Amino acid sequence: MKSVDYPRDPTTNEMTATIHPELQDNDFKLLQPGDPMFLSFSGETVKYEGEDLHPLFINECAYYEKKIAFHLAKKITVTLPSISVKKD
Repeated sequence: MKSVDYPRDPTTNEMTATIHPELQDNDFKLLQPGDPMFLSFSGETVKYEGEDLHPLFINECAYYEKKIAFHLAKKITVTLPSISVKKD
């Protein structure tokens, strides 16, 4: 659905928070409004505001330079019709 960047200082563009310990290592676990998302370097918790979504690739170092803290996805269920195989 979307990517989420780390909170940043508007002047320096430096990160001002890191992933909250309660979110770290919880890929695919439902993230709901009010859940802890970031922990600022001054000790304040930044809570999630938005629709229920599933975070993935949380705090992956490969995404730091792309300014991505994690991605958010919506879980969907896909039903596929069964197929039959004809045997000779």
